[in-house]
Amino acid sequence: MLNSTSSPEALRESLRASFAVVPRQNMQIADRILTHISFVTPVGRGEEPPMAA
Repeated sequence: MLNSTSSPEALRESLRASFAVVPRQNMQIADRILTHISFVTPVGRGEEPPMAA
């Protein structure tokens, strides 16, 4: 459990374990196409992030 006395290293490790970077994706919003958009997604410890469609 992290608290106010947790070290910065412990906090960084907790954040790394809580989020995963999803591979870059292309998005279409109305008539515009945005390319190489990065996303992060919350994950539990030991879980794999969901795959992009």
